[in-house]
Amino acid sequence: FEIKVLTQGNWPIQSRISVRIPEELGSGFNQFSEYYKMKYQGKGLKWNPLITFCTLEGKFDENKAKIRTILIEVNLLQTAVLLLYNKTEDGKRKETYTFTEIMSELDLEEETLTGVLVSLCSMKYKILKKSNRKTRNVKTDESFAIDDSFRPKLKKISIPACSKKQEQQESEETHARVLDDRKYLLEALIVQQMKKNNKMEHTALINEIF
Repeated sequence: FEIKVLTQGNWPIQSRISVRIPEELGSGFNQFSEYYKMKYQGKGLKWNPLITFCTLEGKFDENKAKIRTILIEVNLLQTAVLLLYNKTEDGKRKETYTFTEIMSELDLEEETLTGVLVSLCSMKYKILKKSNRKTRNVKTDESFAIDDSFRPKLKKISIPACSKKQEQQESEETHARVLDDRKYLLEALIVQQMKKNNKMEHTALINEIF
């Protein structure tokens, strides 16, 4: 547990994002906050989740096979989401969380949580698996679970936060694939109709297809 206190004058990084600190980290955060208030009276301390990083030890067990341990470096928001899957109720660990449940557990806004989940299940390192795998976009009606088949080549990885640009890029890529699929389908339908009718007027062809 290492703390670096930055002054806004030298590090003017503003963040209006707040998150409910996981219990595993809460005691350390609270102890340092109390210590800082006692030592520097009159000064405030605000945690910035976007530049607060944690290294988690992830254990992935696919089909009860050999467990693989991977060190995962993530920011505080990503950490809070992943640590939810360590929570137990009546001795049982909850394997799946809905978007709404995660948002409620961590007290996050919808837009913020969407970006966090995109970084964890729709980018290079897919630690979480979505209930709807047909699209990369994260929807509010989806559920999420740890992907035990996750097998990166490296034993230590760093997962970047998802920016607006990355979200937009993934959305554009999905849209492009849908257009390509429609294009091939239309071409196949046109060929099928022209084989049945050697000659057709344009209007008649459109009516047959649509």
